[in-house]
Amino acid sequence: MTEGGGSVWFFNSYTLWGGAEKWLFELAQSLSQKGVAVQVALNPKSELAARARAAHIPVVKISVSGVSWLNPFKLLRLVFLMRRERVCGIVLNRSPDLKFAGLAARLAGVKHIVYKRAIAKPIRDRVSNRFLFCHIATEVIANSQETKRILINKTRFLPANRIHMIYNGIDPAPFSKLPPPIYQRKQGEIVLGNAGRLTGQKNQAFLISVVHLLRQKGLSCTLLIAGSGDMEEQLKHHANSLAIEKNVVFLGFMKDIRPFLASIDIFLLSSAQEGMPNIVMEAAAAALPVVSTATGGTPELVIDGKTGFLVPFGSLEEFADRVFKLAKDPDLREKFGRAGCQLVKNEFSQERACTEIRKLLEV
Repeated sequence: MTEGGGSVWFFNSYTLWGGAEKWLFELAQSLSQKGVAVQVALNPKSELAARARAAHIPVVKISVSGVSWLNPFKLLRLVFLMRRERVCGIVLNRSPDLKFAGLAARLAGVKHIVYKRAIAKPIRDRVSNRFLFCHIATEVIANSQETKRILINKTRFLPANRIHMIYNGIDPAPFSKLPPPIYQRKQGEIVLGNAGRLTGQKNQAFLISVVHLLRQKGLSCTLLIAGSGDMEEQLKHHANSLAIEKNVVFLGFMKDIRPFLASIDIFLLSSAQEGMPNIVMEAAAAALPVVSTATGGTPELVIDGKTGFLVPFGSLEEFADRVFKLAKDPDLREKFGRAGCQLVKNEFSQERACTEIRKLLEV
């Protein structure tokens, strides 16, 4: 149980589902299963709230805007609730949540106010951020060594002793035996895959251009894209403009990613920025080789020449060449896949992440 009988809160006001929400849900679920008193404070209409309720994790209904921290009545209601629930630790991963719930937690006397930094970028040097990270947050989790390095070297106002590197974790067991695929490949076809929000940061337009180049090189291939987002129509237009609309399949949001992983031969990541992408862990746990841009903490997960290939961001020809090499060499795909699966088991297990979080929160 938690120290002194109190509870740990995971706070996230976002309504959409992504890597940060998946991390929060799976960690809260793991801690709850280990006897820690866990509550999740969420927007009741979010996918995260639906999953938490299905997993029988207590949900605290919240609604946060960019100015919630300026509303004294809303703030004091949250302070009262935290005191009533005897919250001893709170974990947050969004800036608006840190402003509102972090401040409430400080006023409520919560011992551990933990902010997770999930992207390898410095925190902007603003008066508000200096206040939040020097006087509100008690600890900061960096989800990769690269994120920690950038925070230490480029966020001067953040004390280094408050930064703790804890990798995201997954349970590899569900990926050891995948369900039937959702896509039926054509004879001789290589199936490529990407999953994530359809945004500029994830850069799926680049992958559509990669497919176009690969087909010009004579490779029979199709790209499956799982996810939803604002750029879906632009991406479809891009595929149409290259006359490869039949070779780019948009699957939409997938609640269970495993049928997608069962359908592909190589996972592709083209992001401009990342922290430690959960989907790459899942692809590796499913014994899939990965070709990725070398950004953020990805090189700590994709070991170049051992579990996949890393390519400088924007290098279209080089990216296509690496995919082509894997596509033509099934033995190399299998070798990389086995090595990636073992790396996840050794370094990125949910059990390990859970142990490190419990130590940080003293529960």
